[in-house]
Amino acid sequence: MGVDTKKVVLAVGLATFTGVALYLLYKKNDEDDELEMYAADTATSRHTLIEMVIPRNAVGFVIGRQGANVKEIQEITNTRINFKDPGGPTDDRVCVIRGKAENAQEAERLIQRAIAEQPKLLTINISVPQRACGRIIGRNGDSIREMCAVSGAKIIVDREFRTPADGMRLITIKGTEDQLSTAKQLIQTKVEEEEAMQRRIELSAANRAPRTKHKPDAGKSQGAGDQPVPTRESLVATGADGYLEVYVSAVDTPGHFWVQVKSPRAIELDKLVERMTEFYSEESNRNMYKLKKVAVGDVVAAPFPYDSSWYRAEVTELAENDSDPDQTALTVYYVDFGDTDTVQRRQAAELRTDFLGLSHQAVECFLSGVKPSGCSWTDAAGDCFEELTYAAQWKSVMAKVVRYQQAGSRKVPVVELVDTNSELDVDVAKELVKRGHAVWAKSGATGSREASPACCS
Repeated sequence: MGVDTKKVVLAVGLATFTGVALYLLYKKNDEDDELEMYAADTATSRHTLIEMVIPRNAVGFVIGRQGANVKEIQEITNTRINFKDPGGPTDDRVCVIRGKAENAQEAERLIQRAIAEQPKLLTINISVPQRACGRIIGRNGDSIREMCAVSGAKIIVDREFRTPADGMRLITIKGTEDQLSTAKQLIQTKVEEEEAMQRRIELSAANRAPRTKHKPDAGKSQGAGDQPVPTRESLVATGADGYLEVYVSAVDTPGHFWVQVKSPRAIELDKLVERMTEFYSEESNRNMYKLKKVAVGDVVAAPFPYDSSWYRAEVTELAENDSDPDQTALTVYYVDFGDTDTVQRRQAAELRTDFLGLSHQAVECFLSGVKPSGCSWTDAAGDCFEELTYAAQWKSVMAKVVRYQQAGSRKVPVVELVDTNSELDVDVAKELVKRGHAVWAKSGATGSREASPACCS
């Protein structure tokens, strides 16, 4: 390469370096200008933080349902709003507002206005019939939760039922005036639905013919092989909480008897008996469902010897007739009423499968707190008990489960019975003692056979 060529290359190199240097200088100046502009803008838009105390009873209203109110204030004022965790369950909350000074102040003003305008919270107490509480609360609390959601009010049913005399239970409602009004209307609708159902139940009971008094055969009426008689879930669930309306359907002794729960199931049972009676009254149907074989523990269709109706019955004992199997004597326990009686095999029939759907309605019970005044319960004591409880007359009394007692393989509810059909309540156990048919038992004893005095052994 010649000297002239080297000079050209050097000149080009110097020119390139000079251009790059000038570019970097100008770029730095531009960046400095941008930084100064950002700093100036930041100085004029610095965020302000405002903390304000919110009364505990106003926090929910300020936040709104699912945060709707506080979100709206944030959008209007272009701020960020948060709440600090309280120091304790009764402390007020601290609201933190972040944003431009004028925006934060506007958000503070809107929150203060919301607090001032929040509806006044009220608390009222209302009384409803005890028997309507199940419908108000609903299965697993579904009904009362729905009413709370619809009305916006808080609805609390008193857990204690202390007034069996008037049959009422207290309900507390908390909320705004509008929420209280809506909640009361929803509760009243449930009460009216229950009253309408009760009228249908009472009409159904009024149409029942009184069952001829026939005492169950103690020891055979418990079901085959001393198996547990199906117990109504409603009696178990309600008994721990208060009183329940029942019909005394069958009596062994004043200390040992059966009840049916007064509920919509009573209407279902009447319809079932009507359908069974209509079906098995036809000879052709009985022949179609003739008992070809039968064993202890089978549930069959059987007539009751003292009326013209057909019922579901469990075979508890067989007395074989080798010369004529159709005349084999079946001791049967009527699972929906508690009676026990004897019918011939030819009089009974196989139970059609669609008649099995309804749970057994008879609930075996012991009377709480008393035992016979003598060695055993007398006929006079039995007659007195049947009179006091309207046995098999389909007039209800109040029952309360106080505990359960083991009887063979069964856990039998031990109950108090109170007649509330007149102006003065009548405690059945107290009345038996007052009339000389019973004495008070030791704590834990019942009026069942097991509680009889030692002279009976």
